[in-house]
Order: sequence, then structure tokens, then C-alpha cells
Amino acid sequence: MENEINQKNKGDIKNIVGGIIILIFFIIAISIIFGSSDDQKVTDTKKNMPDMENRNENKQEDVKKEEVSEVGEKDFSIYDEFFSLRATQLKRVDQVVNNLSVSRHQELIKSDSPATTKEYDTVWDAQIKLGDFEEKLDENNQLHKIMTEAVDFYSDSMGSCMSWLILLPSSLKFNDWINFKLSDNAVIEQLSKECGLVDRESGDQKTEELLTLLKEKGYKNNISSINNSKKQEASVSQTKSYKQVFSFSGDGAKNSEPFTITGSKFRIKYDCVKTTMTPLCQAVLRSPNDESLYKEIFNTVGETQSETVFYEKGTFYIEATVMGGEFDIIVEEYK
Repeated sequence: MENEINQKNKGDIKNIVGGIIILIFFIIAISIIFGSSDDQKVTDTKKNMPDMENRNENKQEDVKKEEVSEVGEKDFSIYDEFFSLRATQLKRVDQVVNNLSVSRHQELIKSDSPATTKEYDTVWDAQIKLGDFEEKLDENNQLHKIMTEAVDFYSDSMGSCMSWLILLPSSLKFNDWINFKLSDNAVIEQLSKECGLVDRESGDQKTEELLTLLKEKGYKNNISSINNSKKQEASVSQTKSYKQVFSFSGDGAKNSEPFTITGSKFRIKYDCVKTTMTPLCQAVLRSPNDESLYKEIFNTVGETQSETVFYEKGTFYIEATVMGGEFDIIVEEYK
């Protein structure tokens, strides 16, 4: 009996131990299964992290690009203003100079206060606007320095045109200009209208230099080249020349037939030579539509040969008086 009890107890213990072992194996299996799942999740998460980091970096780069773009546009605005101002003010000066008739130029010179005339005031105002713009420029910025140099050249060019308007010789001070007397129109008619040309070309060179540097930085503008536009104007100008439209010759006192000029200027080439004695050579330009028009072509005692240029258009005739000689006159229009 006692042996049966002992054997039964041993069997129960074996069963309990076996159950515990099975339970332990079960727990270990569960741990392995869930542990591997968690590791996979960690691994997957780690794999996905680079993609997230790349997305963040791309977003940051996009933001930086937008910021750079905005800054670039703001920086370029000062250059847009310069190119626009330059074109506008130079055009104003060109219109004053090119549209100034000889008679109006004469009025400016003889005026007691030429600086109050609309022509002088227009050129002066253009110069002031350039000066106002120059105050905005930063002397520590290399591109701004180039703009400053260009503005200074253009300003000097306009100053030369203001002196040209009132026929102020460079050897005279402004306060002394009134002592300069003009005897006739011949001086004005022979004046070139390209006032301040050297300074203007220097300004254009600086502007071209600025434009080249800006394009390297991504600047976009409808200005192709400052010098190219000048070359195009020059090529157009080269196609024009003086062409004979009228001739007149004889001796004594006589008037020519009328002739018409449609272009911006024309020249009269003349020759007065001796026939019987030292000649008295006189000729003036008149207009059948304007009796007040009286412009001297030549007026001298003795033989003469030269030419003179007139900057106007319309219908004219020549009134000549030559004693002791004969004259030969040729009219050539620039077209």
C-alpha cells in the first residue's frame, strides 16, 4: 500500500514537471515569435527613415531655392530701374537736341536767361534725375560702382549738351557767356548736334560691362546689347549721304527757283570767282513761305569757296548778288 502511494506521488511529480517544461517551451516560443515581429518592425522603421530624411532635405532645399529666387528678384530691381531711367532720360535729351531748329537755337543764345528756357530745363532735369538715382547706390557693391561710373559719364554728357544749347565755349565761364556775341547764323549751322558724345560713349561702355556681369548672374532683360543698338544706328546712318537736289549759278543779282528739303538737314556748297575785278560775293537763303527767313550763305570781298550746313526742312530759294565775278552753288540734301 505504501509503495503504491509512493509510485503515485512520483507520477504526479513527473506530470507536474512535464507540464512546467511544456509551459516554459510555450512561453519561449511565444517570445521568439513576437520578438522577431518587433525586430522586423524596427528594421522596417529604420529602412523608412532615410526616405523621410530625404523628403525633409528636399523640402528644405525647395524652401532655400524659393528664398534665393526672391532675394535675386529684389536685387535685380535696382538694375531694372537703372536701365529704364537711362533709356528715358537719354531719349529726352536727344529729342531736345535733334528737334532744335537753327532759329530757336539762335533765340536761346541771345536770351538773357537761357537757363530758364524749356530746352535747357529739360536737359537739366534729366541730369538731376540721374543724380537722384545715384544716391540709392551702395559704394561697397561692385556692380553699383559700375552703375555709378555710368551715371557720372551720362551726367557729364548732359552737362556738355547744356553748354551746347547756349553756345557756351569751354574757355568761358557761365557768367561770362553774355559777352560772347554771335554775328550771324553760320556758327550755329555748322555746330554738330552730337553734344557730349565722348562721355556718352564711355557711359555706354560701362552699361555694357554691367549688363554682361548681370547676365552671368542670371539676370534677364529685353536689353540685348547697348553697343549693338549703337552699331545698328550707325549702320543705318551710314546708308545715308548727301545727294544733290538743286544747283544755281550765274553773276550779278538774281534769285533761284524754289527747292524743297524733306530731310533733317542739307548743305550748300559754293564757289565765287573773279571775272573782271575783285568780286563782291553775297548770297542768302530765303523762303517763299516765310519772309522773315534770312540766312547768310556767304558774304565776302574776294574769291571764296566753301560750304555750310542748314538743319531744317521746307521750301527755300537763294538770293545772290555777285559783282565782278560769277558764282556756282550746289544744294545737297542728307538722305
